[in-house]
Amino acid sequence: MKKSISIILGLSFIFGLSLHGQKAQDILQKAIAYHDPHGNWDNFKGKMQHVTIFSWGNIVNETIELDRSRDYYCSTASQDFGKVVRGMDGDKVFFSVNDKAPESEEIIESWSLTQDGIASFKEQHTCHFGQLMHLQETGMDLAEDAETVEFDGRTCYALKFTGESDQVTHPAYSGYRTLYIDKNSFEMRGVQGKIRDYTPYSYYFSNFIEVDGIKVPHSRVFIRDDGFRFTSVNMPVE
Repeated sequence: MKKSISIILGLSFIFGLSLHGQKAQDILQKAIAYHDPHGNWDNFKGKMQHVTIFSWGNIVNETIELDRSRDYYCSTASQDFGKVVRGMDGDKVFFSVNDKAPESEEIIESWSLTQDGIASFKEQHTCHFGQLMHLQETGMDLAEDAETVEFDGRTCYALKFTGESDQVTHPAYSGYRTLYIDKNSFEMRGVQGKIRDYTPYSYYFSNFIEVDGIKVPHSRVFIRDDGFRFTSVNMPVE
């Protein structure tokens, strides 16, 4: 009789665990192992070509470079008026238009050539390379459990990160960000999120390229709830 009761209690315990869903931290680590199988992120150094096509037809072609070992970031964009460079070396911001200080306030504003603007792009582009790894460093909290949901036609785990403005390393992480991880392959399929009081958005990813041993989404579709959208393609650069 005691043996039967023990078996029943054991089965009840296992069943109870299944009701609570998969542990998000375990799934995150499996997804990281898929995207960064050799553990390169801490000393990551690489670059990629990033081409963005906005819904109104404007095209931005830039090369993004990141060197985490020395906290260096640089974006070099080619436009019809010339070359725009913006980046950070440690805490020091640098920028130029055609290798000199920008002379147009319109270009300064549209390309966010300010301390805050470039710092924001550094965070955005760092996530292009290694969002799964980087979010662990931002002060955002990961919910304990992960739901199983349908996202973009695939069964995925939903990993929900939330960030409080007084705890995160940058305002870009205030709000929430849900990462969708393919249940079978542990590939990151997309993201849904909201930053502070801004309009919610979604990213949809497909295929991957490899940069310094890390799998990076090859194509991305961005759709904001107010209709603003763009598509972008990442390509490796030697």
